Amino acid sequence: MKELYKEILDCFLPEELVENFDVTDIVKTETTLNIYMSEKNIQPPHDATIVMSPNGFTEYSVFTDFPVRRRLVTIHARKRRWIAENIETKQKTTFSKEYSLVAEGTRISKDFAAFLKGTRR
Repeated sequence: MKELYKEILDCFLPEELVENFDVTDIVKTETTLNIYMSEKNIQPPHDATIVMSPNGFTEYSVFTDFPVRRRLVTIHARKRRWIAENIETKQKTTFSKEYSLVAEGTRISKDFAAFLKGTRR
């Protein structure tokens, strides 16, 4: 069933979202589809001297994607915060992974922006 679920998501959402985020909620109205997503608990690559631990989430990043079935799609994605502790120096740093989900200077997905740019004449 998980593979079928992933296949359906692949048809509607950007690949980077499907690979790195889980859908946590969907709110549907007559005119909108709001999809809430949280980054999966997958540790970033790190050195053997670093201990990684999750530390909550960032605020939601909100952007628009392709409409589906006459509904405006708004994606609400929140990234996981991580604490990286160096086991030798005991120094801790907090960070989040970087994703390129939104077209530069916009609040729309990169794929949707490319589509819209291609339709301008």
